[in-house]
Amino acid sequence: MTVRWQPLDGDPHLPIAYREVWGPRTLPGVVVLDPEDAALLHEAVPEVLDALLALPEELMGGDVRRYATALGLRGARRDFLVAVGDMPRERYGRADLYATDDGWKLLEFNVASDLGGLDRSIASTAAGELCTALRPEAIDTLSLVAEALRRRSAAIGRTMSSIAIVVGSDCSPSIERMLHSLRAGLVEASGVRVEVLPLTALSVIGGQVSGIDGPIDVVLRYFTVEHALSPVDGEIVRTLVQGAREGRHVLWSSPNSSLFSNKAALSVLSRALDSGRSTLRDAARHLLVPSHPVAGAPSGPDGFGDGDWILKEATAAAGGGTVCSWEVDAPTWAAALADADGSAVVQRRVTPRAVDVCGIAYNVVIGMFVVDGVPAGFDARCAPAGSGDVVGWASNERTRVAPVIVRGGS
Repeated sequence: MTVRWQPLDGDPHLPIAYREVWGPRTLPGVVVLDPEDAALLHEAVPEVLDALLALPEELMGGDVRRYATALGLRGARRDFLVAVGDMPRERYGRADLYATDDGWKLLEFNVASDLGGLDRSIASTAAGELCTALRPEAIDTLSLVAEALRRRSAAIGRTMSSIAIVVGSDCSPSIERMLHSLRAGLVEASGVRVEVLPLTALSVIGGQVSGIDGPIDVVLRYFTVEHALSPVDGEIVRTLVQGAREGRHVLWSSPNSSLFSNKAALSVLSRALDSGRSTLRDAARHLLVPSHPVAGAPSGPDGFGDGDWILKEATAAAGGGTVCSWEVDAPTWAAALADADGSAVVQRRVTPRAVDVCGIAYNVVIGMFVVDGVPAGFDARCAPAGSGDVVGWASNERTRVAPVIVRGGS
């Protein structure tokens, strides 16, 4: 198992919109994976995703409410997710992985449509053109997403002529700026009109959703369950959900993805595997990291006392909502556990193999995309070792991105 860094011989040709967003935060080179590692992940990661999506049936006989309750969800959030639980479950997401001395480990599986890093496949394919000696493989993730959206449109009898990347009304300027890079990439990949719009900019007349520039065929969902419960955005979210049910437009993906992206879902899967109620082949099972719901936290020196664990709020994203037991004193850790939401989990610490980047040791998170159950490319987030154990935008300002290629086989 090898993850290594290689400088690029030249400057990759990248769109202006991409350079404006990611240029200042991109490391000068490329992350290289061995073909054996890529093959293992290509087989194991989609298997884990399918196991997550099958949990309500495997464990609860299809009872989505019981499953949502097992995740620790309560109240209006649970009620909304149960209401959309019968919508299509898309085999779409991004697995975040570390290469460790004990093999590849899955930190979390983002089963959602609001994925970061989709547009960075542009950099990976461009980097591959500068590494011809490696006979590299780099997948164009955005083109696979565009093809999936086109298929969804065809399935409801529509021709995809427009896409709206829709965010909540409270979207931060920094996230909106990133999404304009995604917009430029999707225009290139799909060949259709693409807008970035807040929910409040949408109108619905006669069942037709429209944005600033005209009718919308596909809503690429970058809003969350929080917006469905919001007094500002809730009504239009419910309208979008109903329109998707009626085949008036594509909603990619359904909000029910939160049932499987929830941090507790991997913990539920682990317990199902331990009890024999779910199965995975060895390579896929070895990816999983020990985790427990806070409500069922074990005690003692190997539990949540002196052990190395990370607390993750179930609905947090981009590295936010986390507390590391080894970075705080015992009273602070105990208070964090006591104050945690009922759906929060604690996960055993995972120590990555450091990657040498121009003489500096970096922790590298490899993101692997899955589109329609098929491997759909890699992404990398990198932070200097010692700058923080969570490599995410919200938690570590030294986080950088890098293109990823797979070295060609012999």
